[in-house]
Amino acid sequence: YGASERRGAAVGAMELAGVVVFLLGTYLNLWPEYTRYVWKSDPGNAGRLYAEGLFAACRHVNYFGEVLSFAGFALASSSWWNLWVPLVMGVGMAVFSVPELDAYLSTKYAAEWAAYTRDVPCQMFPFVW
Repeated sequence: YGASERRGAAVGAMELAGVVVFLLGTYLNLWPEYTRYVWKSDPGNAGRLYAEGLFAACRHVNYFGEVLSFAGFALASSSWWNLWVPLVMGVGMAVFSVPELDAYLSTKYAAEWAAYTRDVPCQMFPFVW
């Protein structure tokens, strides 16, 4: 059947959960980026690290949101097999994207970065890592 195992079947709990997870992930991906954009648009914030909003709770909350969005797609497809996509994405982001961005930010915002990482230990997955 490809991506979906339930063609023509009524929408079930798994599909509804997928929609909810997708919407939550989309929010966690886009809202922090928008608030950072608005904050960075203020000339008074030039050259400063944005550590407010959802970024005050998790340093890479937008990456977490992206993984959740893809997990929502996988659940909505009614196939547990499709969960390999967000799993691989999450591992890839944790292993490659997060360290690369952290290295860049620690160089660009050296003084603020040390305090930020101390105050916000969550890197990408709330309550996990």
